[in-house]
Amino acid sequence: MDNKTPSQDAPLSPEEIRAIGEVNIGPAKHEVFLDNHYKKLIVGGIVVALGVVAAITYYSMKDEKETDAAAALISAMGADRAESNITSAALDAGKLEAVAAQYPDTAATDTAKYLAHAAAVAKGRTQQGLAGMNALLKSTANEALKVRVRVYLADQYGQQGKLEEAAAMWQEVIASGESPYLALAYMASGDIAQQQNDKEKAKALYQAGLIRCGNSNLADRMKERLLVIDVAPPVKEAPAPLPAPLPEAEDSAVPSLSAPIEAL
Repeated sequence: MDNKTPSQDAPLSPEEIRAIGEVNIGPAKHEVFLDNHYKKLIVGGIVVALGVVAAITYYSMKDEKETDAAAALISAMGADRAESNITSAALDAGKLEAVAAQYPDTAATDTAKYLAHAAAVAKGRTQQGLAGMNALLKSTANEALKVRVRVYLADQYGQQGKLEEAAAMWQEVIASGESPYLALAYMASGDIAQQQNDKEKAKALYQAGLIRCGNSNLADRMKERLLVIDVAPPVKEAPAPLPAPLPEAEDSAVPSLSAPIEAL
């Protein structure tokens, strides 16, 4: 028996969707999120924040089709409130792909595709998901979403140890101009340069990040990296040598139990 109330099944109104779209708009909100979740972004994957996704989705309320598409997208995500944080693994790729197919040429289309590809990666279909992300990067005209896709791909390549590919994607984020991910792109690029033992390049990237993003919540982390970049890592002491093994007794020195006992 279905226990849902009619209000739970009703499509969201334009006012509700507009409110959702305004939850986390603006660099300050994004950078707070990035500052709080930097390690998760680089190491553990990117959490899909509904407010951010809704902000990308909500660009136009020109007609009823756009409204219906946005409502269908939120429903496919399984979100019941604007503040919900939904991980990629919790998303249903099939439902999201259905939204993209049902509402082509709307603001929700490419966002639905993005989330479907992220869900595929989170559920182990990594190559399929990354191929979809790269295809979306080439096909979408949504510049904000392009930046988001580049951040996602850079993170995934970094997790796979593909540092060249990750660095290239972060550079594309930098080249895209002002965005909520600009400071993160500079810091992550500098970190990759350090992993590649190119300290001078790393310094240049951190310094450039501070010049362009001095007010970012990640600025202090880049300053910290610059302070310690020339500090030599602690020298590992060689382990103490193991004691020499005792010499084995020769067989001839051990009396045979079968030898005759001499009389006193």
